[in-house]
Amino acid sequence: MPRRDGPYVIFTKRSPSSYEIASLDNPGEPLGVYHTSALAPCNNDKVKPLIPLCKRGRPPKVPQTLGSSSGCRRNQRGRIYTRAFGDGPRNFEPWSSDEDDAELSTSPSFVVRRAGAKIQNGSKELSELTVFNRRKAHLLGQITRIRNSLENVDSPLNQVEKRTKLASLSEVKAKIDKLRTESYRILSDEELMDFETSLDTMEVDADNLEVSLNTLLESSNVDTSELSVKNDFANYNVKLPPINLPEFSGQYIDWLQFKSQFVSLIHDNTCLSDSQKLYYLQSALKGHAKQLQTVNDSYSSLFEALEGRYENKRLIVNSHIAELLNPNKIKFESAFHLRSLIDSIQSHLRALKQLELEPNALCESMLIFVITQRLDDESRKQYEMELHSNDLPKWNNFLDFLIKRSQALENVQRNSSLKNKNEYSPKFRSFVVKSNEKTCPLCPSETHPIFKCKMFHEMSVEERSNKVRSLNLCFNCLGHHLIKNCLKLNRKCRVCNANHNSLLCKTSVPER
Repeated sequence: MPRRDGPYVIFTKRSPSSYEIASLDNPGEPLGVYHTSALAPCNNDKVKPLIPLCKRGRPPKVPQTLGSSSGCRRNQRGRIYTRAFGDGPRNFEPWSSDEDDAELSTSPSFVVRRAGAKIQNGSKELSELTVFNRRKAHLLGQITRIRNSLENVDSPLNQVEKRTKLASLSEVKAKIDKLRTESYRILSDEELMDFETSLDTMEVDADNLEVSLNTLLESSNVDTSELSVKNDFANYNVKLPPINLPEFSGQYIDWLQFKSQFVSLIHDNTCLSDSQKLYYLQSALKGHAKQLQTVNDSYSSLFEALEGRYENKRLIVNSHIAELLNPNKIKFESAFHLRSLIDSIQSHLRALKQLELEPNALCESMLIFVITQRLDDESRKQYEMELHSNDLPKWNNFLDFLIKRSQALENVQRNSSLKNKNEYSPKFRSFVVKSNEKTCPLCPSETHPIFKCKMFHEMSVEERSNKVRSLNLCFNCLGHHLIKNCLKLNRKCRVCNANHNSLLCKTSVPER
């Protein structure tokens, strides 16, 4: 605050709310006792000019020794000014500007309030302790109302009300801290002891209510999430087909894809034990990769061995480049083969991109040259016709041409297939004439039956029987079937009347 010229006074505290005032020229003779709560800070031997007794409202009592009530007057804005010592009744000037008054009314460094000071309240004067107790009672009432609403079983709080009460508690705790800070500056030590104890009790109650509200909010969130999970499970509780585990045959080009899928399905699955993971890993290995495992392998040792063997970035990159530079030759116009070529190229480029290898202009030009050499003649011709300048073709433009070309071929081939189905074509049938003539099992070049075969007749009975048995022929009619399936069982041997052919009878040899 700016220092002003003029008469000065010395004030000495005589009681918590009264000061003895004396002139600087004659400090031994007190001018009287001054009762006020608005005094300037005493930084210079307690010597300062008097400041306004009040800002607004009812003016305070002015000691008669300083002049009668006519010694102070109110300006148009209702501000009271104190007459300076030694001046006549006609000299009245504002002690401070509007900015100074605002600073005096808000900053505790310029307004000193002493313990026991009185505050104007209409016709009554309230002590500072009474005002503090009333503010404390108001905060205690807020805490009590929040507790009652929380303990009310008939109308429980919903989520929004709980959050609102929680915010109100935070405001109450902030006001308690502010009230505590103000009491340190205003109240005496005796008054502060009891007052701070009651504030501590209120603060503990507010903390307990805050914990209870937070607990209720968290439990409500857990219940809601569990219900959501149950509903989701009910919605998705359908029988899905089993997931087939990925297989790895030892090709470097397949390692990263296999590892990514296996880690997601098995490796990171906390519900599986190490022995179960080992079983799944061993089942997924095929070919050369299966030879890497040993009898005493654990899951971690086998998985680390696979990583050490196949996670070789250089070899993986070389494998993808080899596939890009050696695609299959397309010999004729085919939508299927062209689409397969496009998919293969894109998959290898994506794999290289995951390995942080981006194609540049040189790589793109080389790829375009290599792939055009593997296209069929008509596709190459169509691509050359697409180029309208001598500039280097772009990879994206080349890829767009291949996709459009495959789509066009697919549409043409589909329409051609439908046309062929709708056209009438005569049906031809072929017939096979089956000859009834049977070849001889002993001499295939002849078409006579075996019982007319000269070679068969020249054999002995024992040799005939062995030959019939070896050829699985019928012992009754010598046909190409077993005797149980023979349709001529009514025919008997002409020699012994038994169920066998006469040429196989051992009783007597019939005449030939």
